[in-house]
Amino acid sequence: MIYRDLETDPASFGAIIADRHLAADQFASTHHETIRRHYARSGVYALDKETALQAAVDLLNYLRPSPRQRTLHRFDH
Repeated sequence: MIYRDLETDPASFGAIIADRHLAADQFASTHHETIRRHYARSGVYALDKETALQAAVDLLNYLRPSPRQRTLHRFDH
C-alpha cells in the first residue's frame, strides 16, 4: 500500500528508489520523514515518528526482499 501511494509522488518515490541500497537503519532514518510528509500532504494519515520508521523498514523489505523470500515466492506460482 505504501509503495503504491508513494508512486503518486514522483520526487519522493524517486528518492526512495535511489536509496534502496542503504542499510535498513539508514534508509529508515532518511525516509521516515519522506513518508510522513507524503501522508501529511495527502491528508490520508497523520503518522507519528515510530509508525513512519516502521513503514520505512517495511517499504525497504518490500523493495529488497530477502533471498529466502524470493525463493519461496518463486515456488508459489
